[in-house]
This record gives sequence, structure tokens and C-alpha cells, in this order.
Amino acid sequence: MTVRQSETPTPGPWKIARMMKKRGLTLSDALFIETENPLPGHGETICRLGAGIVHFANSEANGRLIAASPTLLEAAAASIEAIKQGEADIALIYLRHAIDQAVEGGAS
Repeated sequence: MTVRQSETPTPGPWKIARMMKKRGLTLSDALFIETENPLPGHGETICRLGAGIVHFANSEANGRLIAASPTLLEAAAASIEAIKQGEADIALIYLRHAIDQAVEGGAS
């Protein structure tokens, strides 16, 4: 396995993918955050949540927040520029959209 180091994060958009595995008599439910790719299961894995027999109640919410990270970063940068231009109302629109995606999920 090659470890890649970079000064910048993996470009978005990111999405939540789910994997179910049978382990004995129980199903293991893992959430993966991966880059979007037209072929299911072929995105780059960013991280894994709730892997194992225990599925944490907040894994979905954490997954949405992590998957929205590229949008949140982009919104923060765009908001700074909008504020510099004296357009705080535009900054609020960028931020509200990013927060909604983080809380509710969905593509940017």
C-alpha cells in the first residue's frame, strides 16, 4: 500500500458509502467516506466509520459532516472573499448551503 502525503486535502465532492458484511450471526455495518466516482465502490476512501459489530448511533451524522468537509472548506474561503468585498449577505448564503449539506447530507 502506498501512502500519499500532500499539503492539500483530497478534492471533493465526497459521499457516504455503506458496506454490510456478515460476521457469524450478525451483520457488520460500516460507513465509508469516499470521493465520488461514476463506478460504485471505486472512489478513493477518505475514512471508515462504525466498522465492526457495533454501529455507533452518531456514525451517520459524523459521516455527513466529514463528507461535507470539502464544501465547508470551499464555503469558508468563498465567504472570506465575499466579506472582503463587502458582501456579507453572499457569505451567509455560501455558509448556509454548506451547513445544510453537513447536517442533512446530499451532494453540493
